Amino acid sequence: MNSPHLAPQDLGEIISMAVAPVFLISSLIAYLGVLSARSTRIVDNLLMLNANEEELISLQKQRLRCIAVAFREVTIAATLVCGVVICLFVNVGLRQDLSLIVSLLFISAMALVVHSLITFHRELQLAIRSGRLKFPGSL
Repeated sequence: MNSPHLAPQDLGEIISMAVAPVFLISSLIAYLGVLSARSTRIVDNLLMLNANEEELISLQKQRLRCIAVAFREVTIAATLVCGVVICLFVNVGLRQDLSLIVSLLFISAMALVVHSLITFHRELQLAIRSGRLKFPGSL
């Protein structure tokens, strides 16, 4: 089996193209850390609430659902960006034109990140509402 020869300059070019998606993956992982920390706080808040604080419990559950959706979407987006990096190397290594696949993967990842950020904003609004209920007049 004969593997295609990859010139050093081609490899350098593909590594250069892969740097931006790798930075994006790093930032998405940091975002996952934020979401993880917030979900832990929400669970802690739920555990401290009394059964008679139904409205606060409902808000905390809504917050947890928002975080779960955002977490899932960012995880999928990071996976898709990893797919972009893989396709960039396959594109050069096998001399295949995968530009359409790379574009679709990247667009899908960005759409998921945008929706995740909107969902995260929704969770923040619920957190503020929860704070206002718990401490009226403070927010």
